[in-house]
Amino acid sequence: MLADLRIRSLAVIEDLEIAFEPGFNVITGETGAGKTMLMRAIALVLGGRAGLELVRDGERDAEIEALFVGPAVAAAAASLGDERSLAGEERSPAGEERSPAGDERVSAGDDARPPATSARPPATSAR
Repeated sequence: MLADLRIRSLAVIEDLEIAFEPGFNVITGETGAGKTMLMRAIALVLGGRAGLELVRDGERDAEIEALFVGPAVAAAAASLGDERSLAGEERSPAGEERSPAGDERVSAGDDARPPATSARPPATSAR
């Protein structure tokens, strides 16, 4: 389950953190409030790609971080070759960062490496 989503400098979103509760969560808002960017951030967390046009005007980079919790986390980590799955870990932070210079870094937990050597994590931080 997605337990926490933090977004910084993604399009119209300056800085936002949302804690999701178990059960049904609803996201509502007026046109232009950023609902689509929330969905885009979740898509990035799940391995989607971001273009530099998503970085908020005037900012150097954007970040999206997510925390997944629950029994399925260990199985997902195992499918990515993450050693934490051996310990039955039920929490998994992950991310992807992107900068206007074209630099990209993918991370799962505390492990960061260039995307060419990394499996797509279950969460993303675009910088």
